Amino acid sequence: MVVKRQAVADFFKQSQIFAGLNDAQIADLEHLSFQRTISAGTVLVNENECADNFYIIIEGKAEVLKKAEDHDEQYRIAVLSKGDPIGEIAFIDSAPRSGTVKAITTTTVIGLHVSKIKSILEQHGIYAIIVGNLGKMLAHRLRLTNEVTVKSIKKELDATKTQVALGHFMVMLLFISMIYTLLLGVIVSSKQFFHDTTTISLSLIIVFAVVMFITVYKSGFPMSMYGLTTQRWLRSIIEAIIYSLPVMGIILLLKWIAIHSFADFRGEALFDPGAIFRAGVKPSWWLYTLSLIGYIIFCPVQEFIARGCMQSSFYYFLSGSEMKRCAIAIVLSNLIFATSHSHTTIGFATAAFITGMFWGWLYSLQKNLIGVSISHIMIGVWAAFIVGFENLI
Repeated sequence: MVVKRQAVADFFKQSQIFAGLNDAQIADLEHLSFQRTISAGTVLVNENECADNFYIIIEGKAEVLKKAEDHDEQYRIAVLSKGDPIGEIAFIDSAPRSGTVKAITTTTVIGLHVSKIKSILEQHGIYAIIVGNLGKMLAHRLRLTNEVTVKSIKKELDATKTQVALGHFMVMLLFISMIYTLLLGVIVSSKQFFHDTTTISLSLIIVFAVVMFITVYKSGFPMSMYGLTTQRWLRSIIEAIIYSLPVMGIILLLKWIAIHSFADFRGEALFDPGAIFRAGVKPSWWLYTLSLIGYIIFCPVQEFIARGCMQSSFYYFLSGSEMKRCAIAIVLSNLIFATSHSHTTIGFATAAFITGMFWGWLYSLQKNLIGVSISHIMIGVWAAFIVGFENLI
């Protein structure tokens, strides 16, 4: 692309660097200029090379890259487009370039050989005007840089405070989790003294949830950070129903396959509500109804602990990309969630981990406990109280 002389003069007039120059002075600059077109990916100036030329982009885009101090990797710090100057500080000094400029698209620039024309510019009174304009530009940039630096420091301090606070919260969370796990061992060993340890387990869960709620409340962070919010509640419920139905279908299919493929399960009913009762416990509708209501009530409590407290804390405490933090938070929280079911059977703990991974994904998608609690109730009631999936695990 070749730009006409008048167009070059117009670009000089629009540039803040040449503000205050008259038409004759602009014409002098135009005669001293040259044009250059580079393709995408081509480097116009290299970091640390001699700063001799000044450019103005008249077509295309370029990126400014800065090399890290401890390695050779380059980072983009700015994107330049039409009308933006490149290497304007060359008018003041001949210090090495502070960054690399590479074309993003096919780019055309107007250039000036500063060292060759400096004496000419001084004779025509142009150089002093340009230096004055550059001084104003640099002062403005410095003011903006100071503001950005202050905001950046404040943001970094806020992030550090958040990390420290979450660190304390994580210590409390892990401490309570370990105490809970140790008490589970007591529950298992107490089976020889108590016919049914369900009441003890539920009592521990209630105490655990109350302690975690108090910890969350006193953490200083918004409750919505832990999923305690009604935002998007209707959409969350609809999504929970839609996403849970296929999982319920898979559970039914797995039981059907087990019944028709394994001798140990032949003769089992495809739908077996009585499977929730332990051996030796006489099934009854009132006990079934009481167990069902208790399960429905405790589903949101479990989700508050596993997703709201554990998964949220891990997510906000970890660093890295959002996807990486989300994945690690889901896995870690569900390992703890599955461990809390290890006092039953390995199969049940495994099933808790698998379904927990699904609920962890759903929670990361919705950012509230409403949808994931609905899903937990649907899948849990379907598997335990209707299909009787516990017979398989």
